[in-house]
Amino acid sequence: MKNFNWKDLLRHHPLFGNLNEQELERFLADEVSEERAQPPGSMIVREGEFGNSIFLIGSGSVEIVLRRGGGHEITLALLRQGELFGEMALFQNRRRTATVITKEPCSLLEVRGEEFLKLMSERPEVELKVLLTLTERLRNMNEQVLAVLLQDVDGKFTLFNTKLDAELKVFDASLKAAQAVFEQTKVRTDEVITSAERRQASQDRTMRFFGVVVSVVMAAAGWFGVSKFSDLTEKLKETEKIEEEVKRDADAARHSAEQARKQEENLALIPQITANLEQALLSMFSQALADEKPAKGKIVALYKILLPLRANDPALTWRLLGEIERGMVKTQDTDMGIYQDLLAISIREAQVPRERIVAYYLFLSSLILSGGTEKQKGQFDKSFAEFQAYVREHKNQRLRNELDFSLLKAAFDGQGDQRKRDLFQRVKDVIP
Repeated sequence: MKNFNWKDLLRHHPLFGNLNEQELERFLADEVSEERAQPPGSMIVREGEFGNSIFLIGSGSVEIVLRRGGGHEITLALLRQGELFGEMALFQNRRRTATVITKEPCSLLEVRGEEFLKLMSERPEVELKVLLTLTERLRNMNEQVLAVLLQDVDGKFTLFNTKLDAELKVFDASLKAAQAVFEQTKVRTDEVITSAERRQASQDRTMRFFGVVVSVVMAAAGWFGVSKFSDLTEKLKETEKIEEEVKRDADAARHSAEQARKQEENLALIPQITANLEQALLSMFSQALADEKPAKGKIVALYKILLPLRANDPALTWRLLGEIERGMVKTQDTDMGIYQDLLAISIREAQVPRERIVAYYLFLSSLILSGGTEKQKGQFDKSFAEFQAYVREHKNQRLRNELDFSLLKAAFDGQGDQRKRDLFQRVKDVIP
C-alpha cells in the first residue's frame, strides 16, 4: 500500500507528466513499484552491487557518494523530490557505480527495472528525457569535482599557515619567510603577517626576560626579597602557555597534513570516475547506433554529451569517428541521415584540424554511399569544395599514411558502382 500521493507527483513531473491515467495506474501498481519510507542515513543503493530497479524521490533528499577505505567519501550529487537515481546500472545492466544514502527522512518509489524499460520502449520521449536528466547530472558532477579541487587547494594553504604560525613562535626568521611567500601568492597576507607579528612581539618579550633572568634572580634575592618573585612566576607561566600553544599548533598542523593527504587520495579517484562514465556513455552510443530501428534523437543527444569529454581524453575523438564509420558500412545505402548529422556536428565542433579532415572524409563518403538524388549531388559538390579549401590551409597534417581506408573501400567495392568508387578515390586523393 502506498501512502504518498505519487499520482499527483507523476502528473506534474517533467518526465512522466504526459502519461495517461491508465499508464499512471500501471506505473503505481504493486507488482510494478513499491513505496519505501527510509530514515536519515539509510543506504538505499550500495556501490558495486547489481541493481535492477530505479528510484523516484517523493519527499526528502539523498546523497550520491563514492566510498573508500577509512570511511572517506566523495559526494557527487544531492538529489531532492522528483529526481531519479539508479538508472545508469539499469541501462547498462552493470553493478551500481556509487552509493546512495538518505540525508533526511525519505519517501521513495522503487520501480522494477523491466517495467521501467518497457515504459521507455513504449514512450521514447520518456527515455530521451531520462537521458537528458542524466546529462545534467554529469555536468553537475563536473562542477562538484571542481569544488573538491578548490577545497584541496584551500586545505593546503590552511595547512601551510598553521605550520607557519607554529614556527613563528620558535624561530625569528619565520616572519620574513611568511612575508616573502604571501607577497607572491597574495593569499591572506595581512591576516598571517599580523598574527605572526603579534606572536613575534610576545616572543621578543619572553626572550628579553630570559636574557636577564639570572640578574633578576640575584637582584630579587638580594634587594627586594622573596615576595617580589611573583613577577617571575607570572613570566614563567606565560612561557608555559606559549609552549602549550606551540604544541597545539603543531598537532593542528599534523592533523591538517593528514586531511590534505586524504583529499589527495580522493582526488586521485576522479580520473577513474570520469573514465567509467565515459565508457558507459560510449557503450550506450554504440548500442543505440546498432539498434534495428535507431532513435535519431537519442543518438544525437548521446553524441553531444560525449563530445565535451574529448578535452580529457583525446583518444575518444577517434573512437567516436570509428563507431560512425562502422555504422556507415553496416547501413550503406539505406539511411545515412543519422551519420551525416553526427559528422556535420563533428566538422563544426572539431578541436584540431586532423579531426575535421577525417570528419569531412567520412561525411563525403556517406554522401557517396547514399548518393543518387540531385539534392545529394549538390550537397556533395558543395562539401567537397569546402573540404578542398580546408585541406589547402592545413597541408602539413600528413594523414593519408595513418588512415585505414580498407573498411570504406570494401563497402564501395561491394556495391559494384564504378561512379561511386571514382568519387571515393577523389575524396581520398585530397587528404594530405
